[in-house]
Amino acid sequence: MTRVCARELERTMTRSICRSLGIGETVAGSVMDSLISDMRQCHGGAEFYIPVAVKKTDVVDAVRAAFTGTNAQEVCDRFGIGRTTLYRYLGKTPE
Repeated sequence: MTRVCARELERTMTRSICRSLGIGETVAGSVMDSLISDMRQCHGGAEFYIPVAVKKTDVVDAVRAAFTGTNAQEVCDRFGIGRTTLYRYLGKTPE
């Protein structure tokens, strides 16, 4: 991660802290400074990958596409869901 990217990430996270906690930028900046210090100690020099959030509708669509009618346990294992969730995604009552 370049220094420019790191600074932009810091600014984004500071704005998020302000917005989600309802605190001023000065206090959020202090929180961010503490977070950055801890991150440097634990992960200094490492690169991070922040994946795009997966939409629930995409997961539901993928589950529906994978389900053949006879592979409930396989689909549950693959997507890390329970049978109740599987059948809810399918819009069916479990048999």
